[in-house]
Amino acid sequence: MSKKYNIFGVSIDDISTNEITDLFLNWLNGSQAKIIFTPNPEFLLLARKNKNFTQILNQSDLSLPDGIGLKFAITALTNYRVENRQTGIDTLLILAKICSETGKRLVLIGGVDNVASETAHILSQHFPKLDINLIDLEIISGNASQVSIPKKLIDEINSRSPDVLAVALSFGKQECFIFEILKFIPSLKIAIGVGGAFDTISGRLKRAPVWMRKNGFEWLWRVIIEPKRIIRILRATIVFPLFVVWDTLKNRRFWRAVINVIKELL
Repeated sequence: MSKKYNIFGVSIDDISTNEITDLFLNWLNGSQAKIIFTPNPEFLLLARKNKNFTQILNQSDLSLPDGIGLKFAITALTNYRVENRQTGIDTLLILAKICSETGKRLVLIGGVDNVASETAHILSQHFPKLDINLIDLEIISGNASQVSIPKKLIDEINSRSPDVLAVALSFGKQECFIFEILKFIPSLKIAIGVGGAFDTISGRLKRAPVWMRKNGFEWLWRVIIEPKRIIRILRATIVFPLFVVWDTLKNRRFWRAVINVIKELL
């Protein structure tokens, strides 16, 4: 059974791959568009100081923990542990597979330097029956609390009649974009923010080995292959844990959190 947690005011869902597959099938046959966000520690740091962003994140129908930091934060700040961690990459692959099997159309938007086109090509190779289209987009004006979407772009998306829209923009901007665009695309059933998933799926960035993913060392892999991300990674691996520790102290559960995290590590 899926579970729901609340970290720094942001709702997080713990759901298995089987459950998520059934849920997506139901959504694709439903009448209302659904939103999927994949928060990581940077999302929650931004949410702490931007309440508008917190509100947008909590408008999602599914909020999947994408980052080992959230797993340990939930362990430290609650009496529960995360059983399932669904990354943006894996969730997009699940959606692509379902679309290929059900005849639904997947549209990719965002990325830079033609990466959306390369991603579409790779997904088409993996899923030959997949109906996939794309909108190569480099710039959308706006920030983490406001995005301006031109009518031309709305018309461009509607011309592709997406059932599923995968949006790859910078975190904060993509969530605001999805929240704003939803009401303008009548064909849409699912919209998901996927961040840098296009870079990995396309092969531009090699994904961390399975053992590193399972043991929470994806951040180290990103440092190795993308040293320029070191500031962002330090926020996720040092700043975010410090805020978690501070919350355990405020809530008088520091030692309980230490014990829970040690158990989780073991």
